[in-house]
Amino acid sequence: MNQLSQAFQTPSRQSSAAIFFILWKFLRSAGRYLVPILILYIFRGTPSEDSGEGGRFYLYLFFGLGVIQVIASLISYWNYFFFVQGEELVIKKGFLNKTRLSIPFDRIQTVNLNQSLLHQFLNVFSVEIDTAGSAASELNLSALSKDKAEALRDYVLAQKALLIAQPETEAEGGEGQADELVSEPATENRLMFQRKLQDLIKVGATQNHLQTAGLILGFGLGLLNYVDDILGWEEGDWIEMGIDLLGLQSDQYFLFWIIAIPLLLVVAFLLSLVRAVIRYYNLSFFQTKRGFKVVAGLFERREQSAVHSKIQRVRWTQNPLQKMLGYFTLRLFQASSAVVNRKQAITLPGAQEADIDQVLSLQFPGDDFDHFEPRTISRSLVHRNMLFFGLIPVPILLGAFFSWAGWWSLAWLAWPLLLFPLVSRYQHRYRWSITEEMLKVKSGVIGTRFQILPLYKIQSVSIEQSPYQRRRDLGDLILHTASGDLEISYISLAEAREVQNYVLYKAESDPRPWM
Repeated sequence: MNQLSQAFQTPSRQSSAAIFFILWKFLRSAGRYLVPILILYIFRGTPSEDSGEGGRFYLYLFFGLGVIQVIASLISYWNYFFFVQGEELVIKKGFLNKTRLSIPFDRIQTVNLNQSLLHQFLNVFSVEIDTAGSAASELNLSALSKDKAEALRDYVLAQKALLIAQPETEAEGGEGQADELVSEPATENRLMFQRKLQDLIKVGATQNHLQTAGLILGFGLGLLNYVDDILGWEEGDWIEMGIDLLGLQSDQYFLFWIIAIPLLLVVAFLLSLVRAVIRYYNLSFFQTKRGFKVVAGLFERREQSAVHSKIQRVRWTQNPLQKMLGYFTLRLFQASSAVVNRKQAITLPGAQEADIDQVLSLQFPGDDFDHFEPRTISRSLVHRNMLFFGLIPVPILLGAFFSWAGWWSLAWLAWPLLLFPLVSRYQHRYRWSITEEMLKVKSGVIGTRFQILPLYKIQSVSIEQSPYQRRRDLGDLILHTASGDLEISYISLAEAREVQNYVLYKAESDPRPWM
């Protein structure tokens, strides 16, 4: 048995730095009790006032609870052990109420390493282990040294690979291959691409600023409603305050919005830049022995790994700003529960076409992506969207707005004219293709979205029909995978059934494991 296996079979504690993170966790959970005590002490005054010894009592109580939290953190750290036993990773914790948590290796989905600002200062990593079906991290080791964290990750993933390969190994009579899988030294990671600060500024400049502006506006309106309730303001008083701050006349509402909207977009643009730099600072994307790894983050240095077998589909998108710079946003979707699917996806902003080609060739070696024959979707999608989202809402909107907007509400008559080119462009640009091994979908109205899905990764296929579709022999083809669903809407029912039968045949007959 190798040294790595022996090391993890011996119960061990986390780094002593874990005490700080355990204490912080205790303080956050106890904050709702400690903060009211502190506020009560402040407003009761000092002991020299009428409060007498009462104020000193609350001060002693506050610091006494703080000391208890420190002692509890030390006890928690001292009684927290992790080790490997058989085919499980085991956690033992607790002093009076002891807990034993066993995680089978075959349930483990991903092992990620993170470094917050405090982790970086203490030179330690946190280790997050996610399992199949869990809505959050099944296990989080607060603080391990870099060498130990990386060794634990490699050991756990190697053990998982061993369990998957063991039946095949035993069938072939290879007795020595099991130890080889565990003890094989990890090959050096190959850097595929990296994004420096100047690249991230460009990435931030090409983000969806309208979406950011919408989030700011929603948060601002919610905050203003809260302030209105506290201060007793009437609706629209904050607009009056904004007009005064801009030095406008009290009736210049139109000019106020002319200034406020561009200002909102400028703020959204700056926030997008800052967010991109903080989230993806020094982004590095590696090819590893079993898949890919991305490391990024300024205040929280996060390391995510994606194993080839777990990647279910690949998606890359491009908006008009990104098209000007030749950038895409590439996402690798891994098998996970629906709750944690978004967290499991690896996002690579600022990817170029050569980067995408390289990822596809490594993830799907031998597949030819140049021989897809594009198919279209039915024009009935345009007619349906114009009916339900263009024509029917107009009289409703006219009635709702006429009472306070008057004849200006007639502007809603132009809504179908604005909607038609958008839904028509969506139907015209939507293309889907299928080969013997792959399904590819291209869609978008202003930007463009591409998706690649291997057929053997598909778990099930369903066809849905609305009453509108049934009258036209159309249907929606829904492909279900462990990383989420992919839907192709408004294709002929015969075509949908043909694809359904073929995909199910490929998924059942392909000997490769879907995960």
